[in-house]
Amino acid sequence: MSIILSSWTFLSERSFIELCGLFWFVILLDIPRYFLGFLAVFITGSVTRRAQSPIIWPGTASVLIAGHNEAVSFERCVRSLRQQTRKNIEIICVDDGSTDGTGEVLRRLFRHGLIDVALSVKDRGGKSAALNLAASLAKGDALVVVDCDCTFEEHAIERLLAPLNNKAVGAVAAAVLVRNASNSVVASLQGLEYLFSIYLGRTLQDYFGLVTCVSGAMGAFRRSAWRQVGGMDVGPGEDLDITFRLRQKGYAIRFVRDAICWTDVPETLGRLLRQRRRWERDAVRLRLRKFGHSLNPFDVRFRLREAAHQLEFLTYSIAAALVFFLYIGDLATKAPDLLPIVLFATGFILVVLDAVTLIMAAILLLRRDYLQLLPFVPLFAPLQFLVMRNARVFTFVEELLFSTSRHDDFVPIKVRRQVPLE
Repeated sequence: MSIILSSWTFLSERSFIELCGLFWFVILLDIPRYFLGFLAVFITGSVTRRAQSPIIWPGTASVLIAGHNEAVSFERCVRSLRQQTRKNIEIICVDDGSTDGTGEVLRRLFRHGLIDVALSVKDRGGKSAALNLAASLAKGDALVVVDCDCTFEEHAIERLLAPLNNKAVGAVAAAVLVRNASNSVVASLQGLEYLFSIYLGRTLQDYFGLVTCVSGAMGAFRRSAWRQVGGMDVGPGEDLDITFRLRQKGYAIRFVRDAICWTDVPETLGRLLRQRRRWERDAVRLRLRKFGHSLNPFDVRFRLREAAHQLEFLTYSIAAALVFFLYIGDLATKAPDLLPIVLFATGFILVVLDAVTLIMAAILLLRRDYLQLLPFVPLFAPLQFLVMRNARVFTFVEELLFSTSRHDDFVPIKVRRQVPLE
């Protein structure tokens, strides 16, 4: 209670200019993010109110699923796909060198008519290779890639394919939300993160034509576009990689917030940090090494729109994390007595903004179930500020200095050894 009273007393006596000097980090790097979040809520809310049934895409579709040791997950995923309003979809499943009986599960699903093609690969080649194998056998005009541990709302594929009516669109991303949010505090916090970052964040990106990742959890690709860029490259980060290559070829990438895919997230902090370490270093490797030319105005491949999303990533994902350390260090050195007051006030402001964003989203998007996450809002900002930002800085430095993504066991070592240095 004393920190609350002392914070209020101190801050109420400061001038506007003095407050700006104390909270410049929040004003410059966090308030804009929330403003854009509110804008995304407004955009999605407006679209919801005037939404009409999407135009059905007349082409055929093949669903590609690859998995390693996913005997339990495959069947649940396939049965969810067979409940889709979009009928006559071809389902191709690849067992990528599993040792848990996944191959037998796929053969049983094939015998029961639930999948159209069941493949078992003796030696594991990685997700990219398995998906490319499935794509080579697919007959559909669109290739829908899904993770085998996901399930889907019944209209998901129908709505996901609708933007392909525009021939300029090369790929479409689905909205990925958390299925196991009620299982732990860590999972609940990720439920908030997925809502803010994916559902609302990518809605805003779609509005400005800046969608940069068709998640491997669920995404649709125009078959001709897939072939033009050569399919999936060696992962990890293969979903971000193929999206970048499609954008470089001039294809538009869309996001459909009503095509909802449900996934399970890590339920402990340790597993979450290991997952994000892999994701973040893949992003650094791909954005700064493989596609770093998009930031070079003298490169013939330079495009202003591609540079824009790269700068957004560098500013809010990398620079903000690094500057936060400088901000705290400077404050602790020059005015250590103010540090707890500033941290408390900053946390309070962010909690209020998070709560407002969540409530607005629940009301305007007609998803009152989101309000179940409201009790976890006070923990969300501390997790992002104190844990995830620190982890992001560590991973950024680690990847730049040691290229640790090249040693990720997500891809078999025999495959990694054949990947050229970037």
